[in-house]
Amino acid sequence: KKMHVYAPGTNYRAITVTLDRNPLLKLSKPVYPKPSIYIFKPLKEQVLVYSDPFKLSMNIGVGTIPLRTTRLTITGTLSYQACDDRVCYLPESVPLEWNLVVAR
Repeated sequence: KKMHVYAPGTNYRAITVTLDRNPLLKLSKPVYPKPSIYIFKPLKEQVLVYSDPFKLSMNIGVGTIPLRTTRLTITGTLSYQACDDRVCYLPESVPLEWNLVVAR
């Protein structure tokens, strides 16, 4: 409760998803939901945040996969800075990894 992460469009470290390049994949830009406005009273500042559960999405297209390929790994990073009503925590970067089985 009372936690938020910064949304894109702020001067603070916004939440981002970055996927590593893979020649077999065509990546779209992440789609972010509409943020809410948080009023930071000590600085009389309005910032864009996500304070409720939310979903980030990204379309990933798969190109031609070599015949001997049986698995496909997608890797990347989720970066964010979380804050509550009293303190902002250190920025975090979390590795992401999905291992997919290639069906033919």
